[in-house]
Amino acid sequence: MLAYAYVSVLDIDFTCKVTKINWKKKLFLLNFVRLQCVRIKG
Repeated sequence: MLAYAYVSVLDIDFTCKVTKINWKKKLFLLNFVRLQCVRIKG
């Protein structure tokens, strides 16, 4: 599960670079993924 979450973060990072999403949206997406990780562990 944690490995999957890590891959998701990398995917978001890659997507941001390709689509030129601004850093605020990137932070929002990263926080969203982090919350999903917590939910999975909890």
